[in-house]
Amino acid sequence: MEKTFVLADKILQLLAANINSCLTFEELSELLNPVFKTSGMNIGDPSLEKLKHAETVDAIIFLEQQGYIVLNPDNDQSTVSLKGIIKIKNDGGLKSSLPS
Repeated sequence: MEKTFVLADKILQLLAANINSCLTFEELSELLNPVFKTSGMNIGDPSLEKLKHAETVDAIIFLEQQGYIVLNPDNDQSTVSLKGIIKIKNDGGLKSSLPS
């Protein structure tokens, strides 16, 4: 579960950095490559690509359920919500909201 929060934090940061535009799933996946590389994942491995996509989808769904992003299912574009912007500005992300 910790990886989901790290990934969700990064997605929220990426969307907030691109506040005037939406990012597709493919664009987010590409921007998340450094996160997966630092975790030791070989990006070129097809079986690991499926895992990467599954973890990214899980994080996006989590963010949408929490109201931090808006996901358009028709075109797989995500954008940060006002609640997401406030979350980033107030406490720097999701990790700070986890129970200790």
